[in-house]
Amino acid sequence: MRTRMLMAVGVSYAVDALFLACFWWLDRVSLGLPLLYAAAGLAHIAVFAGVFRLGWGRQGRDPYLTEWQMVTAIAVQLGAVLLAPWIKAYFLCIIFVVFAFGTLSLTIRQALLMWLSTCAMTAITLQYLPSQHNAAVTIPDNAREAVLVGLAYASILLRCLLLNHYGTVLRVRLVQRQRKLADEVVAVHRLATHDLLTGALNRHAILPMLEEQIHLVQRGRQACALALIDLDHFKRVNDGHGHLVGDQVLCRVVDTMNATLRPSDKLARYGGEEFLLLMPATTLEEALVVLERVRLAVAHQSWQDLVTDLPITLSAGITHVHARDRLDDVLARADTSLYQAKNEGRNRCVCLAAN
Repeated sequence: MRTRMLMAVGVSYAVDALFLACFWWLDRVSLGLPLLYAAAGLAHIAVFAGVFRLGWGRQGRDPYLTEWQMVTAIAVQLGAVLLAPWIKAYFLCIIFVVFAFGTLSLTIRQALLMWLSTCAMTAITLQYLPSQHNAAVTIPDNAREAVLVGLAYASILLRCLLLNHYGTVLRVRLVQRQRKLADEVVAVHRLATHDLLTGALNRHAILPMLEEQIHLVQRGRQACALALIDLDHFKRVNDGHGHLVGDQVLCRVVDTMNATLRPSDKLARYGGEEFLLLMPATTLEEALVVLERVRLAVAHQSWQDLVTDLPITLSAGITHVHARDRLDDVLARADTSLYQAKNEGRNRCVCLAAN
C-alpha cells in the first residue's frame, strides 16, 4: 500500500509536469521549468522509495510518512512559485492536492500544524515575488491558454476527488477489518472457553468462575452450590454403538440439561462424560431441586433413535461452598458425593454438606 500510494504521488507529479510542458509550448514558461519540476518529482519518489525499502516507518503510527511527504511536495510547489510567479496560482492550487493526500492519515493536531506552517511559508514565499507578480489572478483571454488553464484546474479537482475517494475506501476497509477481527476474537474466545463438541463451558472456563464464587461466599455476599454430574455406564454406549453415537448422546444430554437449568447456572464439560454444574446464589436444598429436575429430564428423554438397548441416566454429587473452603475442598466434596451416588445404584442425586 505504501508503494501504491507513492506511485500515485509520482503520477500526480507527472501530470503537473505535463501541464507545465504545455505552458512551455504556449511560451508561458521556459523549458527548464517542466524539466526541473519533473526532476524534483523523481527525487521525491526515489528518496521515499528508498526509505520504504529500508523499512523505515513501517511499524509507526504513520507508515506513509505523510508529514514528510507533504513538506517535500509543498516545498516543490513553493519553489516553482519563485521560478514562475506569473503562473503561481497553478502551484498554489496543487497544494490542495497535497492536503487531500494528508487527510488519509494526519491527526487533527498534525493537520492544523501543517496548515499553519504552509500558510506561513506561502506568505513568506509570496513576499519575495516582484510586485508585478502579486497582482490579482485573471482569466487568460487567449483561447488556448484558457483551455489549458481549465484542464489544469479540472485535473486538480479530479485528483482531490480521487484522494478523498481513496480515503473513504480505506476507512471502509478498516471498519470491515475491525469487524472481522472482532468476530475472530469472539471465535477464539469461544474456542478457549467452550467445549468444541458439546458447546458447554470447558474446565479452564468454569474453574475461575468457581474461585470467584468461593471469594463471594467468604465475603458473606451469597450462597453457592456445586454439582459433579456423570453419565451412568457411558462406556457401554461407546463400546456398543461407537464413539460417534457417544458424541451425539453427549450433545443431546447437554442440550437437555441447558433447557432445564436456570439462566444463572453454569454448565461445563469437566472431562469425558463428566460435567460440572455451578449454581450461584443457591443453597444446598435448592441445588437438589435443580439436579433432580435435570436428572428426570435426561432419564425421560427419548433415546431410541441413538441407543435402543441402553437407558441414558446420570448421577450427581452435590455440595455447597463453605466460607473456609478452598477450590480443592469443594471439588473433592462434590466428587465424594458423586461416588456415593454411584455406589447407591446410580441415576440419583446425593448431597454432601461441608463439615
